[in-house]
Amino acid sequence: MACLDTNVILNYIHGNETVRKLVDAYAEAEAITTTSVTRFEILCAPDQAERQLGIEFLNQIKVYDFDRKSAEIAAHRYRKLKSAGTLIGDTDIMIASIAGANDETLITQDSDFERIKSGRIVIIKEKITKA
Repeated sequence: MACLDTNVILNYIHGNETVRKLVDAYAEAEAITTTSVTRFEILCAPDQAERQLGIEFLNQIKVYDFDRKSAEIAAHRYRKLKSAGTLIGDTDIMIASIAGANDETLITQDSDFERIKSGRIVIIKEKITKA
């Protein structure tokens, strides 16, 4: 299954054709999911219309919670990244750890995730802007 990061969902709801095609292709082949951290980030969006579109999208897919297993993976990754001097944002570590704990492939546009050494993270390298 494919777990979508916040930036992928936001570009999808804004109508970016590249992201829409990619997400739709994943949705045809397998279930798409996201995380409770992504839900939090979308609910924090300052724009009411963007929040509403995000909520409508989220209500159609499975949302994984940050649970004990996710927390353990996140803490391990945090310590590893910090000791290497390559720390990324806490929410990014949490999102990747939730996906990993649920055997999901994370789909993101955030190159910071390259610092997490995992074959289960797909980074969309193409520059994508809001529609």
